[in-house]
Amino acid sequence: MGLYNHQLETFLNVADSGSFRKAAENLYISPTAVQKQINLLEDSLGTLLFQRTHHGLTLTGAGRSLYADAKYLLSFSNEAEMRLRTYKETEYSEVRAAYSPISPLLCISAMWPHIHKADPSFRLIIVPRSDDPMTKSESVRNLGVAIDMIETAYDEDKCHEAGMDYLHLETIPLGFVLPSWHPLAEKHQICLGDLENSGTRLIIPRRGLNRYSDQVRNELVERRTVEILEIEDYTVDSYNICIRENCAMLALNPAVVHPLLVYKKASWDFTIPYGLLYSAAPSPIVRDFIRIIRLQMENKNVRDTIHSCLPCFQDK
Repeated sequence: MGLYNHQLETFLNVADSGSFRKAAENLYISPTAVQKQINLLEDSLGTLLFQRTHHGLTLTGAGRSLYADAKYLLSFSNEAEMRLRTYKETEYSEVRAAYSPISPLLCISAMWPHIHKADPSFRLIIVPRSDDPMTKSESVRNLGVAIDMIETAYDEDKCHEAGMDYLHLETIPLGFVLPSWHPLAEKHQICLGDLENSGTRLIIPRRGLNRYSDQVRNELVERRTVEILEIEDYTVDSYNICIRENCAMLALNPAVVHPLLVYKKASWDFTIPYGLLYSAAPSPIVRDFIRIIRLQMENKNVRDTIHSCLPCFQDK
């Protein structure tokens, strides 16, 4: 038995398939039953979720708003149900950290021996996190609910706006990733002149995603000699675009997501803070976990461990 309203699952199926009939096939029920569930859901919410036309179904504004929340609720309820089924009384303190190819917990993994030595009661539970921009922003807004922390590059102002706190681990240089066969991949360091002279296009996120990538964008706009390919946010497919288009991409997070891409340092002074994001009102367990990491960060060996685990500081 699920912990969520099954009408939401039906709603998501209809939204994704665009018809009652196709959703019914996916759910192994009749189209009439699907339509009845949607009608009941709309009646209970007091708003239309779909525009019905001869060409199919499209989400209304209210439907689009519910779609993002329903995705999150479904994921969260499944995780909660799984935890209940495997729950055992223990003396351990579980910390749930988001994991994705773009945010692979490099520093937490490297620091864990030090954390465990300081307090063996902590257990790290990784929670898969989608890099879809809508789902990603939802998980950030709900830090402390299904996820306790995210290891990532960040913008302090954006954190404050979203009601998040952060623990600074390192200041990382903004560099590039590009295909391993690209002519610039042979260079130890890349400058904007290299991009200009080779006609290499640069993938960069939209203006306003964070102020650090905006600083690079401002430099590019001023020079007007490097062609920009704009993305909404970083997803796994951003790295696939880099491969398909044989172009470079501004690297905000230090992880090299695609096996055919290489990280290259940039000959500029642009940097971005990197660390742990967590709720501004953390649970006692998370508060203790952050406290221990702060104490560990006073140790030079721990700071060196963090520094050496990040690809942007590795000489290649």
